[in-house]
Amino acid sequence: MCGIFGVINKDGSPVEESILVSGTRALSHRGPDGEGYLISGEVGLGHRRLSIVDLAGGQQPVSNEDGTVYVIQNGEIYNHQDLRNDLIRKGHVFRTQSDTEAIVHLYEEEGEQGLNRLRGMFALAIFDAPRKRLVLIRDRLGIKPLYVFETDRRLLFSSETQSFKYDPEFSRAIDPQSLGWFLSLHYIPSPKSIYSGVVKVPPATILTLEMRGVGSRTKSHTYWKPDDNPDPSLTEDQATEQIRELLDESVKLRLMADVPVGAFLSGGVDSSAVVATMNKVDDSPPATFTIGFKEKSFNESEAARLVSENVGSHHREEEVGIDATQDLPDLIGKLDEPLADPSLLATWQVARLARRHVKVCLSGDGGDELFSGYDRHGWASNLSRLDRWGGALLPVSWLARNFLPNGVRGKNRLGALPLPAIEQYLARLRYFNEAGLKRILAPDLLADIGSSETGLTEKFLGHDALVSHRDLATRLPALDLRTYLVDDVLTKVDRASMLNSLEVRVPLLDHRFVELALKIPHQLKRLGSRGKIIFRRAVSDRVPHEILSGKKRGFSVPIKRWLDGPFGEVVRGVLLDRTTRSRGFLQTSEVARILTKNDGRWRHFGSQIFGLFVLEMWLRGHLDQPVEASQEPVSPGDRLLLGEWFGRERAKTTGEDVRMGVHETQDTP
Repeated sequence: MCGIFGVINKDGSPVEESILVSGTRALSHRGPDGEGYLISGEVGLGHRRLSIVDLAGGQQPVSNEDGTVYVIQNGEIYNHQDLRNDLIRKGHVFRTQSDTEAIVHLYEEEGEQGLNRLRGMFALAIFDAPRKRLVLIRDRLGIKPLYVFETDRRLLFSSETQSFKYDPEFSRAIDPQSLGWFLSLHYIPSPKSIYSGVVKVPPATILTLEMRGVGSRTKSHTYWKPDDNPDPSLTEDQATEQIRELLDESVKLRLMADVPVGAFLSGGVDSSAVVATMNKVDDSPPATFTIGFKEKSFNESEAARLVSENVGSHHREEEVGIDATQDLPDLIGKLDEPLADPSLLATWQVARLARRHVKVCLSGDGGDELFSGYDRHGWASNLSRLDRWGGALLPVSWLARNFLPNGVRGKNRLGALPLPAIEQYLARLRYFNEAGLKRILAPDLLADIGSSETGLTEKFLGHDALVSHRDLATRLPALDLRTYLVDDVLTKVDRASMLNSLEVRVPLLDHRFVELALKIPHQLKRLGSRGKIIFRRAVSDRVPHEILSGKKRGFSVPIKRWLDGPFGEVVRGVLLDRTTRSRGFLQTSEVARILTKNDGRWRHFGSQIFGLFVLEMWLRGHLDQPVEASQEPVSPGDRLLLGEWFGRERAKTTGEDVRMGVHETQDTP
């Protein structure tokens, strides 16, 4: 796992070393073990390294034999050994054992089409010098992040938006619509970002820039699109067996590393299945890590210990309470975009615990999305049935909207009954609806946003997952993969882990496993309030019965309870202080009204208030802080990559100034 940053000056002007170095070093938490650079005229590539595979020889950028193609990568290619063997048979010469070098030769042999063969999690850049071409690619599920900031004169790409701040052309202007969507969902759906002019490269996308001067733009295409039409002929026995086989293969692939590998263990079905499978496919007992809470109803430590004892893992756990909220302002300020998922704090805590012992962990993320494990998937089944009633529900809706007092539980749901199922579903996911945004946001922002609700609905309705006549519940796994999973769950895991310089791998999101899960009929996944039925059956011989039959709680944090105590007073103080009021983003009177209405009972508006708090703390950490460029000189250290020799040879014949170097730092696990 690493951090990548690149600068391409379309006008042909030389890359400024200060921008490249400062932008790369902004990602040092993602790669504390070393840094590497390539500067070739108008192209600059920067890399921060977390050493996982080929500890001695895996520095980046990596070049081909004659130094004409260079690659920087954030992530891991799990099938790199098979690719390597195939490419060696075709005459390619490898200098290292790193997975990244396989990408260079694969591109050299097969071009962009060959990138379809990569199996892993990755965001990478390829600089093809003879063709003056830049290729950017993000993995199929969007496990690793990739942002782009492009103007007529310049293109920048990075693992995080932090890097762009060192470019004088980057204004740090907030995108109003993204801000409205954040308050609605507590995350920002792709391809938008919090900054105007910055986009997230969508999952399974290749961007190509042909460097033809000022005004040239990137072109994109999608290289993978799973078939999300369930196969009605797939039987329960067949699905069970295929899940087992692919789970074994996926977990085994993700144990590839030259450093110790552990696992997050929450005590839920998904992480327990991953840990049990690690124990099955590998001889050595895994290391497992758990965060528990002093609030008993949120604490799954006991369940995690049961799984640990069952597989014989080397288990470590920590218990946290309300004191953990002291870390929130600093944690929020380090995020490159605001994210108001309270479980971010727990994920950061467990990553910090794990990093004291390992550099890589496996997690169980993706199981709920693939196998209909969320409570809202149960709502969807009910909403699909209500769809058949149509206009008969109009009287109920009218009575609810006109006679039930504001604040009564269920009023909004009853009032929305005549809407199509998908629109009702989206309405239930929102923390602030259209009317709420109009009350909470300043008029100037509202004018720039337009109809946030309409735009957000169109954003979700535009996904291919919903363009069909299937019922809503059947369509949701594919929709979740393209929205909530990539922009909330995976973003949370990536940022929380990388702030601790820990790599997290996600076996349940191997693209072959995803393709299988989307083929399984909905009736095998969920029955009433019970989700993940087929997955539970597939791992029933590995995971204790108490875990399989337990009630789903998720990796949640008791944020509303914490708001009832001193943390609530901190939040109240922040949202009403002079800094927040002078910023002018929020209507102070409405913020005060919501805070007063809670009167110490945060269960009604606690989530909305937490979102407002996250937004303000993020703004203070980014808009209010000066940008300080790195003053430390770049040192080649003891070694230079072989690419420097090729660069000198090219310079003799082409006149190009090609500099390439790597600096290694001491590893401090």
